[in-house]
Amino acid sequence: MASISIEKLKRFAEGNPMYSLRQVGDVLELRAAAPPPSEAMSAIEGQPSGEVAEVVVVFKVEGPKAEPVEAYVDLGSTRRPVSLEEIEWWLQVLDQMY
Repeated sequence: MASISIEKLKRFAEGNPMYSLRQVGDVLELRAAAPPPSEAMSAIEGQPSGEVAEVVVVFKVEGPKAEPVEAYVDLGSTRRPVSLEEIEWWLQVLDQMY
């Protein structure tokens, strides 16, 4: 998986209220409100009714770049892992747009 510019991630998150970005040391966490289950059943399969889901991508900071190391759907009481391959296309699009 390729790395992405931290500045691109910041510009993306600042321009979209559904996303938040937080950095602690060399770990960067991008959180996104997940779409409703009807739009993304594969991403949040088994989501309890009424429970808010967030997609979380964790990056390791390496200079001006960040490399994804983990992704999951956070359902509050549970986490479902998401393979990095599933989000790679999205990061490539983000990298080209910003």
